[in-house]
Parts: sequence; C-alpha cells; structure tokens
Amino acid sequence: MIAVAGAGAIGSLMGGCLARAGADVWLIDPWREHIEAIQTGSLRLEEPDGMSTVSVKAVHTSEIDRLEKIDIGLLSVKSQDTIAISPLLDPSLRKTVL
Repeated sequence: MIAVAGAGAIGSLMGGCLARAGADVWLIDPWREHIEAIQTGSLRLEEPDGMSTVSVKAVHTSEIDRLEKIDIGLLSVKSQDTIAISPLLDPSLRKTVL
C-alpha cells in the first residue's frame, strides 16, 4: 500500500495518478472537508489533456491508525509539517520493516 501524506495539489496528483495506474493508494490530509469529498465522490485531476476523475481512498490525519501497513510512504506536505506528520506514519511504516 502506498500512503501519500499531504493531499494538496502535488499529493493529490501523485496519489491520483498512482491509483489510476492500479496502485493501492491512500491519501492522508488534515483538511477534513477535502478528505470527506474524496471519500464520498472521487478525486478530480486537472492535467494538460483535460479534467479526469479517479477513485482513491482517503483518510484524515486523526484516523491514520486505520492504515494497517504502509509499504511506501510519500510525503507531499509543506516542509514545516514534515515533523508533525512523520510520527503519525511511523507505526504503520514499522509494521513493514518487521
């Protein structure tokens, strides 16, 4: 499973493209309304060839414990948020290493 921490423009594009390619992707973000919109609908991607939608799983940062095991973690948060998000991902990442 691939976790993309930070579902802003860059994280959503990365996660959306990976999901569209068939990867098991979860977007993680603290903006609850954005996560709920992805959960109840789909993610809209604006790309050079036009708009598209993709279904992708999403979770609020307060619910990261729902993620059983993260194989690959991508950080797409602002640099000042890296210290805050890293410990939240740690338990799921450690399950991969063991």
